[in-house]
Amino acid sequence: RKHHTLLHVDSDSSSKPAEVTASTDTPKQSETPSSECLRLKRIRMPTSVSAVGCVTAGTYRYAARITISPKGKQTPAFSTTALILKSLTAYAPKRLPLKATLAHLEDLPWADHDPMSADPISIIVGAELYSALIKDGIRKGAVGQPIAQNSILGWVISGPITSSQVASHAISVDSSHDRPSYTVNAHHSLNSLSLDQELRRFWEVEEIPRKMTLTPEDEKCEEHFRLTHSRCPDGRYIVRLPFKEGPPIEIGPSRAIAEKYLNGLIRRFDAHPAQRDEYSEFLREYEALGHMREVPASDSNDTQCVFIPHHPVIRED
Repeated sequence: RKHHTLLHVDSDSSSKPAEVTASTDTPKQSETPSSECLRLKRIRMPTSVSAVGCVTAGTYRYAARITISPKGKQTPAFSTTALILKSLTAYAPKRLPLKATLAHLEDLPWADHDPMSADPISIIVGAELYSALIKDGIRKGAVGQPIAQNSILGWVISGPITSSQVASHAISVDSSHDRPSYTVNAHHSLNSLSLDQELRRFWEVEEIPRKMTLTPEDEKCEEHFRLTHSRCPDGRYIVRLPFKEGPPIEIGPSRAIAEKYLNGLIRRFDAHPAQRDEYSEFLREYEALGHMREVPASDSNDTQCVFIPHHPVIRED
């Protein structure tokens, strides 16, 4: 049977410091005060608490920011976020004569001035904070006797108590098998992710990977870029235009559309002879410079030829 408690001052920003009893339960990963412990300002933090053996102890909704310091002192002070539970543990030490059992520890300033008192435990201090509280120094007795660990809050007592009276409380007999059965008080909690975080992780794991599906033409464009692109000394990229290759190509009736625009342009010039003369002169110069040439009659009806209507832009000075 083990008993390890310590007394300290615990306060929040809106109330006076309060003296409470804490159990230093090192396997735990967070602090858990009872709801009746202090008048603390709560913050919403849904947390699932599991006991030893994967037994679910329930989900608790709130936590609180607390500051812990030694009894009667302002420093050192340690701040942490503690889960708020309705009740922490049913464990309570029995009032037993411990003078002989703790004789090797009597000269030490204990964190708990009366380790066998029936005061309820208000806070369970986890390993996260316990590692910051302990100091150098340990006191051991004989085999089977409790030991003391020095801490900022005083000397913390833990370990078994060899007493026939204790054994009578800790051991019962299973009549069906005629052998003793043991009752163990153990404390452990683990902060798990909240429900929304669990769901988010589930969807991230189960979600089907998004893979972009490319059409055959998209794949050809990707390959064309890979084969034809280059980079200039100034850092710019150059890539050849991705013209389609290999007839026949679905071009459409481009000649009829071009002829329609040409007839409209002729009607416009009939009303403006000066513009017609200037435009005709421009085309003759364009042809003389080699920028355009006349299409042979044999190619005029080719379905693979593209006819683009020309639209003159005339600026009047």
